[in-house]
Amino acid sequence: MVEEVYLGLGSNLGNRLDTLKKALGLLSGIVDKLRHSRVYETLPRDNTDQGNFLNLVACGIPTLEPEPLLDQCLEIEKQLGRKRDSSVRKGPRSCDIDI
Repeated sequence: MVEEVYLGLGSNLGNRLDTLKKALGLLSGIVDKLRHSRVYETLPRDNTDQGNFLNLVACGIPTLEPEPLLDQCLEIEKQLGRKRDSSVRKGPRSCDIDI
């Protein structure tokens, strides 16, 4: 089992702050002792024709092995409205969780 995991969260659609808060709540079910950085705003990179992102970094002790953890992170993104479009790289997203 991995001892600690770091997660990068971002949102640039809808109520960005609310989405990040909801994501943290959902992550708390699969990451123990979850803690996070302050929220910060960044400009989009590469595909700059979109709104700014709100971001934070979270870390804690995962309750799952890496592959199931990734699957759960993708499911949380989907629950929070993330729609993956293979034709748009680095496009706008309601929720992004990077391990």
